[in-house]
Amino acid sequence: MKLISAFSYVIAAILLLVSCSKKVDDELINKKPSSFSLVEVLNQATDVNLLPRLQWNSSTDLNGDDITYTILLDVNEDPVKEIAVGLEENSYILSDPLLYETTYYWKVLAIDDTGLSTTSNEVFSFTTKKENSIGSFNLISVANEAIDITLLPTFVWEELVTSDGGTVQYELLMDTNETPVTSIAENIEETNYIIETPLAEDTTYYWKVIAKDSSGLIIESDEVFSFTTLKDNNQPKPFTLIGVTNTAEGVDLNPQFSWNASQDDDGDELIYTLYLDQNEDPQTIFADGITELSYNVEDDKRLGLLNTYFWKVEVKDGKGGVAVSSTYSFTTRGFRNPIKVTDNAPFGERYAHTLTVFKDQLWLIGGYKDGLGTGCYDIWTSNDGENWNLKEANAPFGARGYHITLVFDNKLWVIGGADDGYNSFYNDVWFTSDGENWANYDSVLPFDVKSLSSRGVVYNNSIWICDFEDTGARRIATSTDGATWATDVITDVPNEFPEARFGITEFNNALWISGGSALNSSITKSNNIYTSIDGKSWSLVTANASFPERTYQIMFTLDNKMWLIGGSNGSTIGNVYNDIWYTEDGENWIEYEEYDMNMFYGGISHATIVFKDKIWITGGYDGGALSEIWYIE
Repeated sequence: MKLISAFSYVIAAILLLVSCSKKVDDELINKKPSSFSLVEVLNQATDVNLLPRLQWNSSTDLNGDDITYTILLDVNEDPVKEIAVGLEENSYILSDPLLYETTYYWKVLAIDDTGLSTTSNEVFSFTTKKENSIGSFNLISVANEAIDITLLPTFVWEELVTSDGGTVQYELLMDTNETPVTSIAENIEETNYIIETPLAEDTTYYWKVIAKDSSGLIIESDEVFSFTTLKDNNQPKPFTLIGVTNTAEGVDLNPQFSWNASQDDDGDELIYTLYLDQNEDPQTIFADGITELSYNVEDDKRLGLLNTYFWKVEVKDGKGGVAVSSTYSFTTRGFRNPIKVTDNAPFGERYAHTLTVFKDQLWLIGGYKDGLGTGCYDIWTSNDGENWNLKEANAPFGARGYHITLVFDNKLWVIGGADDGYNSFYNDVWFTSDGENWANYDSVLPFDVKSLSSRGVVYNNSIWICDFEDTGARRIATSTDGATWATDVITDVPNEFPEARFGITEFNNALWISGGSALNSSITKSNNIYTSIDGKSWSLVTANASFPERTYQIMFTLDNKMWLIGGSNGSTIGNVYNDIWYTEDGENWIEYEEYDMNMFYGGISHATIVFKDKIWITGGYDGGALSEIWYIE
């Protein structure tokens, strides 16, 4: 028994020794890098660049060995060509371009210090992009072997079209060598170029054009053209301006410009160009190709009110000869005296109506006939402001006053207002695209459009409706389609911000408010000016503008100026202003005094709009409804 027991101990010791030896051997065995996957270029990708970036996930080594990578890439489904070895990063950008329209296969080997390797879990394939074919193009002018060419010629060539439709830029080369090498201009995006520095007289030049597409491909024009400039061209003679006379004031908005003739000793035809803008050295071409000695400004180029302009005339002989006049300045007129068209408009007495311009016509909508709030159901239109046609005797939206009417997205909109009898307010939206067929969104506005505290304006490609009645929750509603409205509560306003009877307009990419009063007291009027970019946060521009405190004023933008006309002093109905004020910055207001203030009286709650360069004023209220039509131009 003792012998058997001793033998058992020996066997156990041997087994323990073998087990320990195996454990040590396992720890000494070198293991392969871990498996990993390819990332990009994605498998089966197409239209791949010729110098792609290849990327894969990193492999790890359990033995802590350093790992390097080898990329295999060729056109075989199991690629064998090594294109990069010994890479320490897990990405690589090819240095030699691949072939166009070719399918490639690629994989990556992860190799440790001992040479053991692991191949990526998959082989990816991709196809390179098609070759961008670039055609040819020809020179057009200056024509080959042309003579007597102006010293400031225009070069024109054909457009180069590439197969991928990419961007093409051109470089013009020109000098006196038969193979020109001097770059005159580069990165030209058009297919023409005008020389800026006069060429030498009686000299033969050679020119060509080089085109380069976005991929870097370059092609030259099919040939080199030559031309010879004119001989000893005499410049046009100096000449003087006649009118508009220098420093003139009160100039009409459609003036005639005139000048004395320039003379050309070579008998060349002379062409004049009129430059005009508000810079002391005007650079804006106002009219060109003029062969006469005068130019009349037509209505489509009408000048702005109360602007100072500078003008000069340039003459060219067509052969590079140029002469330029001196520069004159002048200041245009302001508004002329108001003109009363009629005391008895065909649409009758009314106030709290709207007037807007739609499809090149004036549109007059709704309003009240008397102090009892008897509503008007009709719609009137006019092509000239003087002759009116009844468009609709019973508008589909019924009678309403103090509503908002504006034009947006090529549609005429009628929004909210008070009902017939002035008993309640609407929050609906009506619109038409043709003036014949109307549609509506019922009760979509988040608040009623009220007579004293609500105003509307088109701003930032949206309709904006403001309601300032509740000082604790002033609101702005905006919409891009008239159906869906976003509402913001205005909390950031200065002290004495108006609740009602204020003027509002868009000017210089911002909203502006003038004057106004508290809702329940028209006596607490102001002459403050406020502005806002977003309609939510308002800042005080000035707490004491040059014009007297007022309510119910007309406010609009015309000729890069903000204008304010009339309004009420807020004490009684009959006390209204007839004055006109304007500003170019919103802060500094100037009274336009070249105007008979006593000629016009339109009460309050009249409707006003700018149409065909005239300010049209209709109706109003001065204790009773008015039926007048006025215009100021």
